[in-house]
Amino acid sequence: MSFVSIPRYMMPTEISAVPTLAGGGTSFDINGVGEWVAVIFSMPETATISGYYFRVHSATIGCNATVTLENVTDGVPSGVTNAYATSSITINTSGSTADYSGSFTSPFTVNQGTILAFKIAYASNLGGSPPSSISIGVLSDDNAGSGLPYCLEFDASVGSPNDGLAPNFCLLKSDNTAVPIKHCWPINVATTETFSSASNPTHIGNALEIYAPCQISGASIWLDADTGGTLKLYGGAGGNTLLASTSISINLPNSSAMFLVDYYFSAPVDLSPGTYYLLVEAVAGTLGIATMTFANANYRSGSPLGGASLTYATRTSGGVFATTSTKQAFIAPILSGFDTGGGGGGGETSHVFIG
Repeated sequence: MSFVSIPRYMMPTEISAVPTLAGGGTSFDINGVGEWVAVIFSMPETATISGYYFRVHSATIGCNATVTLENVTDGVPSGVTNAYATSSITINTSGSTADYSGSFTSPFTVNQGTILAFKIAYASNLGGSPPSSISIGVLSDDNAGSGLPYCLEFDASVGSPNDGLAPNFCLLKSDNTAVPIKHCWPINVATTETFSSASNPTHIGNALEIYAPCQISGASIWLDADTGGTLKLYGGAGGNTLLASTSISINLPNSSAMFLVDYYFSAPVDLSPGTYYLLVEAVAGTLGIATMTFANANYRSGSPLGGASLTYATRTSGGVFATTSTKQAFIAPILSGFDTGGGGGGGETSHVFIG
């Protein structure tokens, strides 16, 4: 029996009027000697880890820091890295955002299900000034709210677990892809892109990689659709065959804000493994769709929104598709079934969109 990977499509859970990246504030910052921040999580797969990424929202005074993966004891980082390597990095003094990445001293294997702490700590032994107000970046539109993962801050003592933060973190594997950690978004831009039937492009969405025979019923989209539009699924040679479409209603909900809305085709569509395009077309006025950008194309595989299976895509009025490997739109498939391969039906029919 052979298996293929089925991506998890996890939308943010605290959708606001527009997507926003922010700092963790006093609940997730490094602000003096001995302080650290950490994310506690369960490893979703067995992987060889070689490096990491995190985003700093702002820093009054930077510092020399260490990045470690540590064992967890009684819910907090144990200070023991076990076989896991460490890395040193300098967080610069700057009032603006900055991306930080690095390599551990040597790659190491972490088994699926291992509970770990991804920790960033001020390293007094490396010299330099103590830090002040180094605020770690988060996606403010996501709220873990699930107990695990959660964030911790050490400020004279370990604070209460905070499962309401979605930090801009990721771990890199030795093959230069990233580990998709629940509620951790390795992005440095979150914005709203507007387009219309008179603009170029006229469609915005994602290229969708399908790894196993399945059925798609529709899509979940974070958008502002005050003027309506059309959800379209393209496939076939060059993506030029329209496989399904459905209207996006005007003023649904009847507010000018952005919302996360599920749209369904009139019937499920059978998909074989391959590349498809799941896009929103502007029909009359201007539409707005939420998008995110990664500091490195390799980090996209660590996105909670489908990992590498989704790649930002557009279509021009001439019907030409284009993709951007460092971006994703907040549009994900609703998959309604998978082919069991038995030839007699009886496949999985549960709603598998997670978010």
